[in-house]
Amino acid sequence: VILKFHKNDILTIYFDKNCGICMKVYRVCKFLNSSYLKLSYLQEVSDEVNKNKAYVFIASKGEEGNYYGYNTYCEIISRIPTLSILYPIMKLKLISKIGERIYLKVANNRSCKIS
Repeated sequence: VILKFHKNDILTIYFDKNCGICMKVYRVCKFLNSSYLKLSYLQEVSDEVNKNKAYVFIASKGEEGNYYGYNTYCEIISRIPTLSILYPIMKLKLISKIGERIYLKVANNRSCKIS
C-alpha cells in the first residue's frame, strides 16, 4: 500500500547554501538517504530551474517538471517509501493551502534575506 504513492524517478533538490533553513532541510534530506533524492546547491545550477524564483522558494526538478516551495516538500515526501503514504494527503486542496501558507510565512521570516 505504501509503495502505491511512491514515485521512483529521481528528484534533484536545489538548496541555497547561504540559507540556514535551507541547510537544515539539506541535512534532513541527507539523513533520510533516499536513492530518489539528489541534493545540489543552487549556486551551482545553470538553467535547470528559475534561479530568481529558487532563491525565494526551495526548488526541485523531476521527470514531470520543476517544483517550488510547498510542492517541493510534497515531491520529497513522495520519494521516501515510508513517508510516501502522506503524499495524497499533502496534495488535498485544504492541506495544500495550509501548507503553502505555512511555507510562505517561514520563507518570508527567515533570517537570510534574498539579495
